[in-house]
Amino acid sequence: MSSDYETVCYGKGVVSRKAGEGSFVSLKKLEYREDLAEFFLHMHAYEFAKQFAQGNRILDVGCGNGYGASELSLVADEVTGIDFWKQGVNYCHNNRVGVSALVASGTNLPFVDNSFDLVVSSQVIEHINVKQVVLYLNDIKRVLRSKGVFVVATPNSLLRLLPFQKPWDPDHKKEYNAKELKSLLRSVFGNSEITGVLATKSAYFTEYRRVKQSPVRVYLVDALAPLLLKLLPDNLLGKAKALYEKRYAENKKELERQSSDTCKFSLADFKESQLNLRSAITLYGVCKKT
Repeated sequence: MSSDYETVCYGKGVVSRKAGEGSFVSLKKLEYREDLAEFFLHMHAYEFAKQFAQGNRILDVGCGNGYGASELSLVADEVTGIDFWKQGVNYCHNNRVGVSALVASGTNLPFVDNSFDLVVSSQVIEHINVKQVVLYLNDIKRVLRSKGVFVVATPNSLLRLLPFQKPWDPDHKKEYNAKELKSLLRSVFGNSEITGVLATKSAYFTEYRRVKQSPVRVYLVDALAPLLLKLLPDNLLGKAKALYEKRYAENKKELERQSSDTCKFSLADFKESQLNLRSAITLYGVCKKT
């Protein structure tokens, strides 16, 4: 398989993805505490959405491998998931009981108007081109029934990014802060509120270390690297590479020391709050169609 693809094994099967496709959340082995924190942070969005799901018809836009749609199916009447990641949809279709899944675009939903009581879209909006975001939101609004609810979850840019820094994740087109997200959602739905996700100290700083880059790296190393590659002689580049590989090995060893076996994170470590949104890990938008 091409090096452009990543793969993960589950049981007797294998799921692959290329850049920009899906998520291995719930499929990959939780080896390190960062993996564990990320897993429960993703699951928390669906636990939050459950309060609107009881006995309802639900659409999960960007369902990936279906881990969240499966959780919603425990309380919903009917759950449908859509994603453009074919292997994720196939996995969902074959392994997630109570979930119907199909390959489709989040900006061109294949459903008639007023089809769902609840639409959930977690960790998706940041992947959508800015010019298409309003199209994505309007199509979600179209398939919602009157008084239906839309729940969106997205990383908080103020936690992840430094001033003037662009998203370091190459798959993210734009990351939002609470003010930007609220303004965007209200431009389409009107009735919209923002809630943030905070965590216990250990879980919070585990995620913080995973997503926050140092000013030295952002403003100096990344900015000057292309120039240095052109100017530095080969022997100095070799030394710099060796130093980087040494630091990488040390960091990997430290991560292995902090394995998930020594960590007891759970959903209880994450909680939603409308206070201190600047420090939130994730932002939830809740919109109601009038």
